[in-house]
Amino acid sequence: MADINRWISGIGCTTGFLAFVWNIFTWIRSGPRIIFKVRPNTFYDDGKIKEVFKDEKGNESKILESYCHLEVINRGNIATTLLNIKAEGVMCGGRAFIESCRFEPHYGLKLPYVLTPGNIWSCRLEESLLGLVSGNKHECIFVLHASCRDKPYTKKLRVKTSS
Repeated sequence: MADINRWISGIGCTTGFLAFVWNIFTWIRSGPRIIFKVRPNTFYDDGKIKEVFKDEKGNESKILESYCHLEVINRGNIATTLLNIKAEGVMCGGRAFIESCRFEPHYGLKLPYVLTPGNIWSCRLEESLLGLVSGNKHECIFVLHASCRDKPYTKKLRVKTSS
């Protein structure tokens, strides 16, 4: 009888410990899971027009401005607030910034914005502006501040020069 009691208490102890570990695991995994993507060389139909050409038949061809597309996805199960976004680079002895007012948000979703689970927030930035902050390193860092984390999310982008 004592062996059966020990065996049952061992099973109960093991089950309780596994439930405790599972609760810790799910607690750590809960919260917003942010995915931050940067796509250069993106063109939009409603973007700025750089040049307009006419051929001999009178047909118009337009060259559109190139943009950098930024996308933030919340794959977690709790909402978070996107606070600020900026692009920065190292210039001669200092830093250069492009603040969030120069980014054009899509669908009128301006910052700060509450990003609910499963939703996407996106914006664009003219690539011609990236040359201003990239400096001689030809590197631009996009920085996204969100309320779910003290440390900002960053993405590095190599900026091509037009030479």
